[in-house]
Amino acid sequence: MRIINKYIRAASILAMLVCWAGLGSCIKEDMSDCPEDMRIYLTFTPATYARTGIDPREVDRLDLFAFDAEGIFRGVWTDEHPVLASGYYMTIPRLPAGDYRFVVWGAMHEPYSTTPAIFKVGETLFADAQLNLNIPSGGTVAAIRPLFHALATERVRADVRTQHIEMPLWQAYNTINLTTEGFDPAGDQFRMSVTDSNGNYYFDYSFAPCGEFTYATPCGTDAQGQLKASLDVLRLAADRHPRFEIRNMSQQKTLYEADLVELLNKMGEIDYAGTHTYDIHIKFATDNTDMTATVTINGWQVTEDSEVLY
Repeated sequence: MRIINKYIRAASILAMLVCWAGLGSCIKEDMSDCPEDMRIYLTFTPATYARTGIDPREVDRLDLFAFDAEGIFRGVWTDEHPVLASGYYMTIPRLPAGDYRFVVWGAMHEPYSTTPAIFKVGETLFADAQLNLNIPSGGTVAAIRPLFHALATERVRADVRTQHIEMPLWQAYNTINLTTEGFDPAGDQFRMSVTDSNGNYYFDYSFAPCGEFTYATPCGTDAQGQLKASLDVLRLAADRHPRFEIRNMSQQKTLYEADLVELLNKMGEIDYAGTHTYDIHIKFATDNTDMTATVTINGWQVTEDSEVLY
């Protein structure tokens, strides 16, 4: 991130020079004709006991990008230590009048990076800009960091001294929690995983081309000896097909496998933009010959006792 940080400072200076070039009529004694800096307000819904909304403590960095009406990059500004709260804003130099698209990525640290690695003022295009999850060569991601996104299209006006722009900030990752019932691990080691192709995003937060890879975490056991695990993954959507799996790593054998989104969609109308925690509880049963599973997600039963496993 050192290269990006150096560039951010340089890009901010260039953007300021562009703004200062248009302030020739301003004099120290009379500032009435001088436009003030712009304030970009980041609005958000605070986290609740229902596990919706954003935890401000997770938003430990904010990168604000600006693109003009032709989609040309015009500057980036960073708050490396934001204190996100009601009324929080970032101050940037006044841009020349016109239409702009503003993009914010929150908590953009390793394992995230951008394409291109260095954005060039006046050259880099919005259509070419991406945020990427850096996937290890083996194709398995053990952990990701929280990630957040905001997007707004606004007209910068020349006829006002003070301009405020609001950008709603949205959570861009999900947490999958697993618990089981009626299953004996028998001392074997298990892994929960989600296999998807959701590691790359255009700057409007739409999916960009990405090869398939796997998020994975070892399963532990609770006080009753049942499997438990928690795994963070990036964006989920109703029309995608990530593969959810619980695998016995000791025997190299799949205990349970399903299309994750197919399961989630059985809960009914899901707000994938606002719901980001999914508690998956699997109740196993056996007749000493076959094993079946009943799956409940966030309190909704989404399968019957009909899936033969193991």
